[in-house]
Amino acid sequence: MKTADPASRARLDRLIGEYLALRPQDVAVDRSRLDPSITDFTRTGWAYHNVKHLNVLALAINRALGEQRLPAMPEMVVLENTGFCNLRCPYCPTHGTDKAHATFQSKSWTMPDSRIAAIAHASFPYARQISFSGAGENLLARNVEVAAELAHAYGCSIFINSNGTVVSKRRLRPLWGTTHMRFSLDGATPTIFEALRLGAKYRTVMRNIRTITRAGELMPPSLRLQTAINFGICASNIREMPLMVDLAEMIGVRTIIGFNIETVRPELLDEPCTRYRDRFGTCYKRMQERAGEKRIQVHLIPPPFETKEGEPDLPLGDRLILPPLPDSYYDQLPPLSELVDFSGVEEDAIDLAIDAVEAAIGRMRGPLNQNAGEAHAKAEALLQSLTHQLNKAYTELTPEEHTRLSSLKDSSEPVKNCMYLHRYLYFFPDGRTRPCCFEFAPFLGQFGDRPVHDIFNGPELSTMVKRFKSDAPDPACAICPKWEMEPARNFFPFDPLARDKQATPQI
Repeated sequence: MKTADPASRARLDRLIGEYLALRPQDVAVDRSRLDPSITDFTRTGWAYHNVKHLNVLALAINRALGEQRLPAMPEMVVLENTGFCNLRCPYCPTHGTDKAHATFQSKSWTMPDSRIAAIAHASFPYARQISFSGAGENLLARNVEVAAELAHAYGCSIFINSNGTVVSKRRLRPLWGTTHMRFSLDGATPTIFEALRLGAKYRTVMRNIRTITRAGELMPPSLRLQTAINFGICASNIREMPLMVDLAEMIGVRTIIGFNIETVRPELLDEPCTRYRDRFGTCYKRMQERAGEKRIQVHLIPPPFETKEGEPDLPLGDRLILPPLPDSYYDQLPPLSELVDFSGVEEDAIDLAIDAVEAAIGRMRGPLNQNAGEAHAKAEALLQSLTHQLNKAYTELTPEEHTRLSSLKDSSEPVKNCMYLHRYLYFFPDGRTRPCCFEFAPFLGQFGDRPVHDIFNGPELSTMVKRFKSDAPDPACAICPKWEMEPARNFFPFDPLARDKQATPQI
């Protein structure tokens, strides 16, 4: 175990001072719509933010109208870059069976670096966020580094899911300061965790995550990873819901994102928590109470039923990942902090933080921050072109559409909304594209055969969008559980009719 002497901490403090002095403060863009903690952009990255703001405006207008009326580009670019995963979670649709595991582990399910670069140059100038494959462990994929460097060049934030099994300075180096990282932890205690996250070791994963979060605490806010826990809820772990709050506090994560594990595997058909309304209601209430006490944010994607409080020990089915544990399991459970050896975490975290700050200094001293003239010229040309296209399309809106926009921007009227349509574009290793992650969603077009702009503004997505608001949506949309009714004003990240051109170029 490395020793963190006072010299190591002093070195880190010196590096932080050097980094803060190099960060650009002279960029003339509106930062108000960005998370203030996610601002580790170089001058080159900042150059594209006015383009991004204008693109978001076009997307907002399209969402409000329910049609692809204004040409735009995806706000969120998802790269299904790798299928490799070192775990075999039983419910996982891509690695939970031998057949699926073999398919997604194959080289054909790894996106070539050249395709990542081509997608980046075409779409990253307009995108606000880049995220990576949900089918594999991103921190084991070398091309995450390639994509992350391109995200820095174009001023995009990054979104990553990780199983927490890997702490690698080399993998993390390009991610600090621009990344939302969610750790997938489907259990708060060893037995449950290791049954659902098959192949992971509880003690190792929790120590890894605490090392990462502690490294962030040692650095300026602009360099920290924004962390959260992905908590998939099912019958086998439903009693873990309150304990997940204790786990989050222990490993230094302040947000939990809960969702329902769904599976169609016959041997696991009793897992969905939709079968256990009373039990879910009780555990959810206890989780919320504990989260309030500890000031942990819990965002739970609710099941499609109204919950009510009941007994937490109602009988479960028998088609489960693991048999229901006896009460003695929880009665005899020691404090979670006694289940993990955290000795040496401070030393490892300082070492990780030093590497992260040195990498950030390298970016700030490099061409992305020192020689941004070419990026500014390119961004200005894109901005002028996009402004011209949108002005033309905006003037072609009908009087009824203009009236509709004016009425919606401050309205609480519930409107059918999908968080993916109009905003996301998923790229698969073979070049195919989809509007969302839903496996039944239709493919929109082949990148390489068609430019990103043509795919995103093409007839396939336009038809899907129109049908979504109709009484005859695409079959994938009809069965998808993720759309919702939302107040119309939520569509607009800012006033679409404002004319403050210094803040954001407007139509």
